[in-house]
Amino acid sequence: MGFFKNIFKKKKGGTFFGNLIRGASNKISGGILGNGKQLAKQDAKFEQDEYDKRVRESLAYKQGASVASPLASRLENSPEVEDAKKTLTLAWFKKNWWMIVAPLVVIIGLTVWISKRKKSR
Repeated sequence: MGFFKNIFKKKKGGTFFGNLIRGASNKISGGILGNGKQLAKQDAKFEQDEYDKRVRESLAYKQGASVASPLASRLENSPEVEDAKKTLTLAWFKKNWWMIVAPLVVIIGLTVWISKRKKSR
Protein backbone atom coordinates (compact mmCIF):
# COMPACT_ATOMS: atom_id res chain seq x y z
CA MET A 1 0.00 0.00 0.00
CA GLY A 2 3.13 2.27 -0.03
CA PHE A 3 1.91 5.36 -1.92
CA PHE A 4 -1.73 5.22 -0.78
CA LYS A 5 -0.68 4.79 2.86
CA ASN A 6 0.34 8.45 3.04
CA ILE A 7 -2.59 9.75 1.00
CA PHE A 8 -5.26 8.17 3.18
CA LYS A 9 -3.40 8.64 6.45
CA LYS A 10 -5.63 10.06 9.18
CA LYS A 11 -4.94 13.73 9.73
CA LYS A 12 -6.29 16.04 12.38
CA GLY A 13 -9.89 16.54 11.32
CA GLY A 14 -9.93 13.78 8.67
CA THR A 15 -8.07 12.36 5.68
CA PHE A 16 -6.00 14.22 3.14
CA PHE A 17 -8.86 14.27 0.67
CA GLY A 18 -11.29 15.33 3.38
CA ASN A 19 -8.97 18.15 4.40
CA LEU A 20 -8.56 19.09 0.74
CA ILE A 21 -12.34 19.22 0.21
CA ARG A 22 -12.81 21.23 3.40
CA GLY A 23 -10.07 23.66 2.39
CA ALA A 24 -11.62 24.16 -1.05
CA SER A 25 -15.11 24.69 0.40
CA ASN A 26 -13.65 27.14 2.90
CA LYS A 27 -12.05 29.18 0.09
CA ILE A 28 -15.15 29.07 -2.11
CA SER A 29 -17.60 30.00 0.66
CA GLY A 30 -15.42 32.80 2.01
CA GLY A 31 -14.70 31.06 5.32
CA ILE A 32 -18.25 30.03 6.20
CA LEU A 33 -17.87 26.32 5.45
CA GLY A 34 -15.21 23.75 5.93
CA ASN A 35 -12.73 25.07 8.48
CA GLY A 36 -14.16 23.41 11.58
CA LYS A 37 -13.49 26.42 13.82
CA GLN A 38 -17.18 26.90 14.51
CA LEU A 39 -17.44 23.27 15.61
CA ALA A 40 -14.55 23.73 18.02
CA LYS A 41 -16.16 26.89 19.45
CA GLN A 42 -19.50 25.12 19.76
CA ASP A 43 -17.89 22.14 21.51
CA ALA A 44 -16.08 24.44 23.94
CA LYS A 45 -19.30 26.32 24.69
CA PHE A 46 -21.19 23.06 25.19
CA GLU A 47 -18.51 21.77 27.59
CA GLN A 48 -18.61 25.04 29.56
CA ASP A 49 -22.41 24.89 29.78
CA GLU A 50 -22.23 21.30 31.01
CA TYR A 51 -19.64 22.29 33.62
CA ASP A 52 -21.76 25.23 34.79
CA LYS A 53 -24.80 22.96 35.01
CA ARG A 54 -22.90 20.42 37.13
CA VAL A 55 -21.63 23.19 39.40
CA ARG A 56 -25.14 24.62 39.89
CA GLU A 57 -26.48 21.16 40.70
CA SER A 58 -23.67 20.36 43.15
CA LEU A 59 -24.43 20.13 46.84
CA ALA A 60 -21.77 22.67 47.78
CA TYR A 61 -23.23 25.29 45.44
CA LYS A 62 -26.74 24.76 46.79
CA GLN A 63 -25.59 24.94 50.39
CA GLY A 64 -23.56 28.06 49.70
CA ALA A 65 -26.55 29.73 48.05
CA SER A 66 -28.85 28.81 50.92
CA VAL A 67 -26.38 30.19 53.47
CA ALA A 68 -25.78 33.42 51.57
CA SER A 69 -29.45 34.22 51.01
CA PRO A 70 -30.42 34.99 54.64
CA LEU A 71 -27.16 36.88 55.10
CA ALA A 72 -27.90 39.09 52.11
CA SER A 73 -31.42 39.86 53.33
CA ARG A 74 -30.09 40.72 56.78
CA LEU A 75 -27.51 43.04 55.27
CA GLU A 76 -30.09 44.74 53.03
CA ASN A 77 -32.25 45.64 56.01
CA SER A 78 -29.45 46.65 58.37
CA PRO A 79 -29.52 50.14 59.92
CA GLU A 80 -26.27 51.06 58.18
CA VAL A 81 -27.71 50.31 54.74
CA GLU A 82 -30.92 52.19 55.51
CA ASP A 83 -28.86 55.17 56.65
CA ALA A 84 -26.83 55.02 53.42
CA LYS A 85 -30.04 54.94 51.37
CA LYS A 86 -31.30 58.03 53.19
CA THR A 87 -27.98 59.78 52.61
CA LEU A 88 -28.10 58.98 48.89
CA THR A 89 -31.67 60.23 48.65
CA LEU A 90 -30.78 63.46 50.42
CA ALA A 91 -27.77 63.95 48.15
CA TRP A 92 -29.98 63.45 45.08
CA PHE A 93 -32.46 66.06 46.34
CA LYS A 94 -29.66 68.53 47.02
CA LYS A 95 -28.28 68.08 43.52
CA ASN A 96 -31.60 67.99 41.63
CA TRP A 97 -33.86 70.27 43.69
CA TRP A 98 -34.77 72.28 40.61
CA MET A 99 -36.39 69.18 39.04
CA ILE A 100 -38.99 69.31 41.80
CA VAL A 101 -39.31 73.05 42.28
CA ALA A 102 -39.58 74.07 38.60
CA PRO A 103 -42.71 72.02 37.79
CA LEU A 104 -44.34 73.15 41.04
CA VAL A 105 -43.67 76.81 40.19
CA VAL A 106 -45.06 76.32 36.68
CA ILE A 107 -48.22 74.58 37.96
CA ILE A 108 -48.84 77.17 40.67
CA GLY A 109 -48.14 80.02 38.25
CA LEU A 110 -50.57 78.63 35.64
CA THR A 111 -53.23 78.08 38.29
CA VAL A 112 -52.94 81.65 39.58
CA TRP A 113 -52.89 83.09 36.05
CA ILE A 114 -55.96 81.09 34.95
CA SER A 115 -57.88 81.94 38.13
CA LYS A 116 -57.17 85.70 37.78
CA ARG A 117 -58.02 85.62 34.11
CA LYS A 118 -61.46 84.16 34.80
CA LYS A 119 -62.20 86.72 37.50
CA SER A 120 -61.39 89.67 35.26
CA ARG A 121 -63.83 88.60 32.56
